[in-house]
Amino acid sequence: MGRVVFILILILSVPTFAEYQCGEISLRFYYGQKYVYEKSKICIDHDQQELISEQCYKQKKCVALKAVKNTVGSEEYSTVGSPSFATCFEASGTPQIIEYKLNGKWHKSDRCIFSDKSFIDTQQFLRLVNEDLKNYQ
Repeated sequence: MGRVVFILILILSVPTFAEYQCGEISLRFYYGQKYVYEKSKICIDHDQQELISEQCYKQKKCVALKAVKNTVGSEEYSTVGSPSFATCFEASGTPQIIEYKLNGKWHKSDRCIFSDKSFIDTQQFLRLVNEDLKNYQ
């Protein structure tokens, strides 16, 4: 019985994602007054709204997802831009406005990128942090 409870707790503590499609895409962001282009392996939900780096989605072992568990609301970052950017800063991530190319079109988004190059879009990150905080209150 103890094992079943432990496994259930473990399963519930890992963020879950809707069905995502993964692949390599072109990504660009503005830096130093010009666009920087890179190829990136990402997974995107069926609504093409939520992005996460492929390593996070498939392995579930990345700094981005660990940051969800270690982020607690703080007044220190409450005056820094949008709530999702503030949460990213608090988690030692770097928020970044990006565009990604999908089906030949550029789409605007943003992400919170971490030291291991894992990333998650900032709105999804904020949602997961808020869900995690509710689970522990």
